[in-house]
Amino acid sequence: EPSEGSESTQESMEHSEGSESTEAPMEPSEGSETAKDAMGGLLASLGLPGLELPELFKNQVGTLQIPKTKEEARLLAKELGQTALNMGKDKLKDTIRQSLPFHLGTVFVNDVDKEDVTTCADISSPLYCAKSSKVFNVTCAGWGGSACLERNAECERITLQGICDNSHKWLKIPCLGWGGSSCLSKGAKAKHITNERLCNAAAAKFGIKTVGWSGDACMDKTTASCDKITAAGICNDATKKLGLACAGWGGSRCLTSRATCADITSSRICNHAEHLGLECAGWGGSACLPHMRDNSTLCSSITGRRICESAVKHFGGVNCTWAHSGCQHANKL
Repeated sequence: EPSEGSESTQESMEHSEGSESTEAPMEPSEGSETAKDAMGGLLASLGLPGLELPELFKNQVGTLQIPKTKEEARLLAKELGQTALNMGKDKLKDTIRQSLPFHLGTVFVNDVDKEDVTTCADISSPLYCAKSSKVFNVTCAGWGGSACLERNAECERITLQGICDNSHKWLKIPCLGWGGSSCLSKGAKAKHITNERLCNAAAAKFGIKTVGWSGDACMDKTTASCDKITAAGICNDATKKLGLACAGWGGSRCLTSRATCADITSSRICNHAEHLGLECAGWGGSACLPHMRDNSTLCSSITGRRICESAVKHFGGVNCTWAHSGCQHANKL
């Protein structure tokens, strides 16, 4: 039912609509010094005394230009009313979107108003995306997992495995299938596969020829090499698994057949370097040392005190001793 005072409001609004722009200027109430006071006077003149300004307007009212005539006041009131209406619609959307369980709000509520939807990108709801042609008169391929896709969209824009594996049937987009973290398009290469099982089955599943899994990537013949292997087990069995002749795992990376003692970063592997086809003197504390003819150089290369003091045992009788400046050959002291 109409609220009390609505008749006076209607009369006031009708009077405003028929007003000429040549009307006498509206003066704020006596003693008014702020824009907020002037707006209060404006609302009162429109027959809306005591009406509270929305919070948004309270924050911005100081920047508003105060109307000088009733015609300007009518236009401003109309603008503020439309803004308030839009705020209410947005708040209602947010309330529905957040209140429905299981994220159903994102399914049933579209971010963009119906009249503003012109492309598939304007559709945020999977439900409306499936009915885009009927609801918005916009033809889309379908929902890709996180966005509504246009026809002939790229496979990489599909973000869910189930949709990717059925892309041709559901979206009329011919994709190879899910590669582990993305949907593969025709022409995809081994490097686009991010899952070991899929990499090893790539030839049969995707028609992509691969050498095998490196530990963190799928390799083909053009990219496969020992230094790209990141898993010790794969490196030590590289000949059988990948067809690569690698020396073996050096502690932090896979070594090629041309590796040296300096490439070994593990004390245990260094002290058994013969398994890599290398002859090394032993671990010096921070590096794997090669055999040296000069014992002084060998001693000065040792950085660990315990290793230095037991050099006779570990380095074939070389007599080293620990001094203030580090490890030195005993004969040099």
